[in-house]
Amino acid sequence: MKEGRLFYDASTGRFDVLFEDGSKYGGLHCGNCFDVLTGAGWKPTRIEYAHGKNEGWYLIEHRGQVLDGLSVRI
Repeated sequence: MKEGRLFYDASTGRFDVLFEDGSKYGGLHCGNCFDVLTGAGWKPTRIEYAHGKNEGWYLIEHRGQVLDGLSVRI
């Protein structure tokens, strides 16, 4: 697994992961699974997109959390 941070790539309209070595994951899609770092440690999650609800991208079980800059491992 590699660790990095989530960021929104406006050119693709998707979130991506920027790894510590400067490389990128290549764009996340609905259903991609990874771990997110929370106050309780690493927790498994999945990214989804809410169409037509003005919610956009969110993490299962972490809904409402700001995604930009979150530490993840994938």
